[in-house]
Amino acid sequence: MYIFIFINLLLLLLTVSKTSNEIINELVLDSEKKNNELKYFQGNNIYITNKQYLENFNNDNFTINSTADYNYKKTDILFNNLKNVIDQYSIISFDIFDTLLIRPYVEPKDLFVHLENLNNATGFAKSRIEAESNIRKKKSHKFEEITFDDIYQQIEPKYKWLKEKELELEYNSLKARSFLKDIYNYAILKKKRVLIISDMYLSKNFLEKVLKKCGYENYEHLFISSEYGKTKSSGLLYSIILKELNISSKNILHIGDNLRSDISIPREIGINAFHIPKVVEFLFETDPRIKAFYMNHNNNLGASILLGLLASHNENAYKNYWYEFGYKYAGPVIFGYMQWLDEKIRADEIKKVLFVSRDGYTLEKVFNLIKISDSKTYYIYFPRKIAQKCLYENTEEVENSRMEFLLYLNQFDLNDNKLGIVDSITNYYTTQRGLITLFPKKNIKGYYWFVAKEKFENLKFEFYQKEHKHKIGDLIELFMTAPTPPIDTIKDGKPVFKEASDAEIIRIKLYPELSNGAIDFTRDYLKSFSILKSFFTSDMLIEWVNIFLYSPTEIDKNMFFTIEHAPDDNHSKYFKLFNHWYYKNHKFVNGNMKKFQIKRIIRKAKKAIKIKKLNEIKNKKKGLYKVKN
Repeated sequence: MYIFIFINLLLLLLTVSKTSNEIINELVLDSEKKNNELKYFQGNNIYITNKQYLENFNNDNFTINSTADYNYKKTDILFNNLKNVIDQYSIISFDIFDTLLIRPYVEPKDLFVHLENLNNATGFAKSRIEAESNIRKKKSHKFEEITFDDIYQQIEPKYKWLKEKELELEYNSLKARSFLKDIYNYAILKKKRVLIISDMYLSKNFLEKVLKKCGYENYEHLFISSEYGKTKSSGLLYSIILKELNISSKNILHIGDNLRSDISIPREIGINAFHIPKVVEFLFETDPRIKAFYMNHNNNLGASILLGLLASHNENAYKNYWYEFGYKYAGPVIFGYMQWLDEKIRADEIKKVLFVSRDGYTLEKVFNLIKISDSKTYYIYFPRKIAQKCLYENTEEVENSRMEFLLYLNQFDLNDNKLGIVDSITNYYTTQRGLITLFPKKNIKGYYWFVAKEKFENLKFEFYQKEHKHKIGDLIELFMTAPTPPIDTIKDGKPVFKEASDAEIIRIKLYPELSNGAIDFTRDYLKSFSILKSFFTSDMLIEWVNIFLYSPTEIDKNMFFTIEHAPDDNHSKYFKLFNHWYYKNHKFVNGNMKKFQIKRIIRKAKKAIKIKKLNEIKNKKKGLYKVKN
């Protein structure tokens, strides 16, 4: 029987890889080195990456270089084309919204939803949209445009108090579109006459302040539809401008995002026009996965803000892969987690918060940027082996370790009765339980991204990710780590690190860029919003990260090719982080033989070997075993 099993197993192994251990762990990677290239196989396809790139990770002069294809942006072409066109005209006019200025939302109406949530004004967004629609209908026979005052005269009385708050949120959230700011500055540099024209209900005075805040100066005229009661979309505002300034339409180049009011209408009256897509349109075009994500979350304020910030960032100068990866994925995840944490810390009235290495490294930096609470934070090292000794052993050696660790902790002001401890993911709450053992009289509460189902009596903790069905732990641990090796012990009040493995060296070298990107996401959020409130749910963030996990680009695969992680507590065994990426088209994955079937065959094979050995031992004892020469 076992011979049949071995034959099946052998055929299977020959089909997919080299060793059974690699199959069990899904860590198979066929590779061959040839000259200065490394080939890796994905199904029947062969991808080649430069071997020198991989060797850079072990180079003392390591630098992270951007990939040329990834660094390429459509805005580069548009910028050069637009400069050439600007050179041909004496007068350049710009639209405002989605051209010179952008909001950190996918849709403009999301500002009303945001305002409603910030002020607990249930129903405001709907009422605000209806008020604007109704007043437009009422005044359409006489005026093409309405004013901001008109809208709030029409709105339900119970929401009138939000009028100034809307202006405040509008003012704070509007910022310059970096790509168009460069174009604008180019026109000024070339001594062009610059006009700014907008169809908008906001007042000229208000928009002048916003434009000044965002660095738009030295323009000649600002024309706002609400000041004239006429719009670009009808063409009448353009006609007024031509007459008022006594200029010819053929001398003007208009730049804007709206295909009707900024492009087709001005062209009809002889004004040349250049179309600039919205930042969100650029973002969706750059990465179709993002558009698919938004289609599933188009009523989610958190998703709108996330993508609004990302769309704006997408037009900035590209830095390097790991910085952009940190900004795009780690940034929102850490920001959402830390916003949640700040709310919990304030509710629990905790004044001292301990961020545990290595996971707390970037977490603490982001928390200190956004915290409303007056809590003080500490980044502490608590070696796992010391924590475990505190829990399970009671010897003289253990007592010495405890005293050494307590000496280390004395440098922190931990006199408060309440302490908060922050980590990413935990199975057994080892650090928290270890601290409780050291400080039995203190009220110590843990805060985690995710926890295992293991329960411990009288242990106080909360966690951000509520659903256990999401499996993104390995990526979370890449987001939440530090540019240091794992901690080994504490000696003379200082951390002693383990010797860094090759896998750790790679992580240590790339992580500063990833961390900087994540922190800059928070900084950009703070530039847009003066009031913080958590709109990033863990479920939404997990689905956001999943677009990367389930649909990686070829560049993602190249960059993660050398990234490994150690799932064991001692960091002794490292495995490729996303090995399944490189085999998703292989028979091993797409064939009829499922993973559980493979494991079942291996189990049967091992069982057959065990039975055979037991039978041989029994036969030998009976004198029936014969040695074959």
